[in-house]
Amino acid sequence: MALIAIFVTQLLLESWVGLPISAWGGLWPPLSPTGFTGMLWPWQPLTALLLNSDPYSALFDWLMLWFFLPPAVQALGRRGLFKLLAFAWIAGALAAMLLVWPRIALPSGPYLGLTCLTTAMIVVFGLSNPDRSILMYFVLPIRGIWIVYLEFALLILFFLAYRSFSAAVDLVASTAALLWMLSDGSPAVLWLKARRRWLLRKRTVRKRGRFDVIDGGRSGGPAQGGWVN
Repeated sequence: MALIAIFVTQLLLESWVGLPISAWGGLWPPLSPTGFTGMLWPWQPLTALLLNSDPYSALFDWLMLWFFLPPAVQALGRRGLFKLLAFAWIAGALAAMLLVWPRIALPSGPYLGLTCLTTAMIVVFGLSNPDRSILMYFVLPIRGIWIVYLEFALLILFFLAYRSFSAAVDLVASTAALLWMLSDGSPAVLWLKARRRWLLRKRTVRKRGRFDVIDGGRSGGPAQGGWVN
């Protein structure tokens, strides 16, 4: 209800009064290929999450927050989820700002909305409930882990298609949430898991490479059911 009230106020102030609320409160990259933008202010990392660019993105954020916040809290607890979301938001914002400078991402506008946090909560839900089935779009049954695959496919597609600052934030934030879940919030755990998987794969390849040569019965007499001179 608070997010709806903020969005209505934002629309009214921008359309009736002419105040550039989105420009003041949205997160801008501090640098562009041409130099400093002068658009970044200290309050924007917080206010950018409370504003929305259009009704479609606002409705998406509210629905995703409504559906995936409770299971995410159940999986990680309030403190654990707060740490994950903070890490995802900081990593997404900083990495996207760095991508703007070499023109990998375009400074097409400020970042607005909770999309990066809702996509991070989808990652938490999918990895915490990989075999749980939900109705996507209220019709299509899909497993939790496949929601994560589909989300990353769409985020990568959007970034490749638009290369916008917002798409970069969403993609990096979801990737940060994925790494957090895989590492249980610890880089050391992620390193140990990656090394353990590499050792297991190497051992499996070594076992598959071994084979026995069957002599065909010539060294120990005819094999069972074999040839006769």
